[in-house]
Amino acid sequence: MCHDQGIGKTRKERMQRRKKAERNRKMCSSLIACFLLQLGIAFISDF
Repeated sequence: MCHDQGIGKTRKERMQRRKKAERNRKMCSSLIACFLLQLGIAFISDF
């Protein structure tokens, strides 16, 4: 029983870690897009 719980826990943690990594990747890409957008707006407003 205890052994099974350990296996279930690691599998659950792995799933959560994968979801977190996916979310971080999406957030990072959106942050980069936002940063580039702001750079473009600043560049245009300078002219």
